[in-house]
Amino acid sequence: QIYFGEQEHFSLKRLIGKLCESHSNQFHIIHARSDSCAHSLPTWSNVEGVDPSILHRIRSLVHDNPSAVEIRHLDLLKSESEIRTTFDSWASKPAVNTFILVVDMKIQ
Repeated sequence: QIYFGEQEHFSLKRLIGKLCESHSNQFHIIHARSDSCAHSLPTWSNVEGVDPSILHRIRSLVHDNPSAVEIRHLDLLKSESEIRTTFDSWASKPAVNTFILVVDMKIQ
């Protein structure tokens, strides 16, 4: 967890901050090496009654404003239809300008 958030050559939070400085709508794909901390990011959509520890994790590793972020894990989306619905839902939320799709590329 410390390595993912504090490493000098890559910080997801810092990268997202730089990308969000541009106020135009853009789509970015970011590939980073596998890291257990990245894969342990919680599935997140701004909903009430969320665990404060999850909010803290989002704030410390991803974005200072958790309501502007949605995080999904590809392995939990079971069909093309579910993936499409997830993207459409995110795209319909103008205040949520950051979507992170965590993909575990390791060979099992």
